[in-house]
Amino acid sequence: MAKYLKLPVSGTSGPSITIGIDDIAMVYLSSTTETIIDYATGKSADNKITITHTTMAANDYSVRDAIVSAMLDLQNSNWRNTIADLDLTGVKSAAGGAVSITGVALD
Repeated sequence: MAKYLKLPVSGTSGPSITIGIDDIAMVYLSSTTETIIDYATGKSADNKITITHTTMAANDYSVRDAIVSAMLDLQNSNWRNTIADLDLTGVKSAAGGAVSITGVALD
């Protein structure tokens, strides 16, 4: 059964974007404001999602960790649970405030 993660988006892409979590190969921090999701699709195009978010401190992987944790929880849940919300509660920005996703792009 395919599973999906709903990302809360506060920018022009909002209010939320739903992404498939099947075939995700890697989630990584690209910069202090971007987290990347790479898919193992075998295609050279449209296999990456760029998530733009509030500025994080250097080497702060909290957004990545929240995404990976949500994916693992969803994959380990009952097969009838096909969608989950990404919860960024408790994730703090470089300035110490709440973190929000401001954009999502398919690359």
